[in-house]
Amino acid sequence: MIIYFIIYILSFIFAYIAEKNYEKNKFMFYIMSFLAILIPSIFAGLRSSGVGTDTKVYIDIYLNFASKYDSFFNFYDFATNLGNHIEPLFLFIVYISTRIVSNINFGYFLIQFIIMFFAYLACYRAKKLNSNLSMSFAYLTFMFLVYNKTFNLCRQSLAMVIMLSATKFIFERNWKKYFLYLLIACCCHDTAIVYLPLYFIYPIVKNKRNLLMTGILMIALLLVFTYKPLLEFLISNSFIDSSYTYVLHTKGNSIVISAYLAFIVTIIFLCLYRKSLEQISEHNTFYLYILIFAAIIYCIGFSSKYSQRISFYFIYYIIFLIPQIKYIINSVKNKIIINLIIVALLGMFSWWYYDHCQTDQTLPYKVKIMPLTSKH
Repeated sequence: MIIYFIIYILSFIFAYIAEKNYEKNKFMFYIMSFLAILIPSIFAGLRSSGVGTDTKVYIDIYLNFASKYDSFFNFYDFATNLGNHIEPLFLFIVYISTRIVSNINFGYFLIQFIIMFFAYLACYRAKKLNSNLSMSFAYLTFMFLVYNKTFNLCRQSLAMVIMLSATKFIFERNWKKYFLYLLIACCCHDTAIVYLPLYFIYPIVKNKRNLLMTGILMIALLLVFTYKPLLEFLISNSFIDSSYTYVLHTKGNSIVISAYLAFIVTIIFLCLYRKSLEQISEHNTFYLYILIFAAIIYCIGFSSKYSQRISFYFIYYIIFLIPQIKYIINSVKNKIIINLIIVALLGMFSWWYYDHCQTDQTLPYKVKIMPLTSKH
């Protein structure tokens, strides 16, 4: 896990230098930002197949198939007839990577570079909306909590970071750009449609917070008890692909419960300081309500692994709140100490979740250059 921690810290250092130079030296800002994105992308690109569960499940398969076709449309027709539902934009990224460099690693690199770009953009835009938020600390939080998972859930991760970066359009009430981003995200993973209600919920959060909280609790609890018939309805009416029927019969595990408890403790802590968070930025209230909703959806993961994966779309809004904890704890005046404690806790969770529990199978990390299979 140490090699991952080194990548996290290096990425943070470049992002921190970029953040400090944003006003003073735009050239330095762009160079350091590029390095903050490039370093973790190269690291992801050099990994061996199997570092990340889905590499062997579908990523390697489609990279090799893509190399055999001279036309994207022929490749797309072939891919859609394989029986697995893979969204068109992801297939296009896979296809383009095989046109540039003829090996699997470049495909890994390109996918990761796009993920890291939008993750960084999300942190940058959040900083522009809230000057008290540290862009580099938000990016570091993303690295600790999400980076390893992107090695596995590539399509969902693409959709998630695209929509995290689109959050500013919710606050600006720019529906054209928000729904454009939503369309792009759905073309990476169609479950990104779950972001649709957020645009309409925000005005309610802003004006009727207590009423919204009641509504969120009622809707989430309703989903806890009705998600199976609801999912069956969506599948039978072709709203989502039939390949998702397997999730009706899957179960969560003890890791789900333990991770849930850690998440709940964090949410309770943030709720205790809700008023302080509101004073820092009005947007923090919206993030907090999203996290509460995510926590309730996550608990369905005790009986369905699918709901746990859906909750990931909302859980990672936490990267915008954790960096602000230093402002809400007034009893400790040395804010550096608070940040060091937060980093230590993030590191402990990352080690437990990804190394000890082997979630997403990103350890042990191995380097291997893998050529694509030869063309016909």
